[in-house]
Amino acid sequence: MQYSLFGGELARVWHDRKELDIDGSEDTKGISCMVGKLAGLLAEIRAAGVDQRNLILGGFSQGGHVALHTAYHGGENNQDVEIISKVFALSSFLSNRSQVFKAPRNVSIPLFLSTGTNDGMVAQPWVDKTRLRLAEAGVEVTYSTRPLGHEMDAVQLKSLLSWISD
Repeated sequence: MQYSLFGGELARVWHDRKELDIDGSEDTKGISCMVGKLAGLLAEIRAAGVDQRNLILGGFSQGGHVALHTAYHGGENNQDVEIISKVFALSSFLSNRSQVFKAPRNVSIPLFLSTGTNDGMVAQPWVDKTRLRLAEAGVEVTYSTRPLGHEMDAVQLKSLLSWISD
C-alpha cells in the first residue's frame, strides 16, 4: 500500500533503511531528501509567524528517526530548523555512523526519548546508546522506558504530553 506524501510523491516509509542495526549504514540520500522537505515545511511555518514555543517535532519509529536528523543535523538552511522548541522520538534510534553524530547542530533543543523494553524491532540498547551520544553532544534528554514492544501506550503518551507542557 502506498500513500501520498509531500506534494504527491509516493512513499512507503520516510526513507530506505539499508540495515536495521545500531552499526548499520544510513540512507543519507533519502534522509537528506526527507529532512529537506521537513525543513521546507518549517520555513513555511516560520514565515507564517507561528510562535516557536508552539513548534514541537517528533514521531514514532522511523518518524522519530527523521525528527532526530531534522533537529540535530538540520537542512541546508539551519535557521528553519532552529524554530523547533522541542523534539520527541518514540522507539527510535540513530546508528553509530549517523551524520548527526558527525556534526551535531541545535543541541540546545531538548529531547524526549522513550522506548519499549521488549521492542523486537528497535532494541532498547540502541535507544540507550542514542540517548548517551546525544547527551554527550549537549542535548538535554528526558528518557523513559516502558514494558512494550514496538508500540506506544497511554502511560508513555501521558509522559510525553506532560513533558511537552512543562
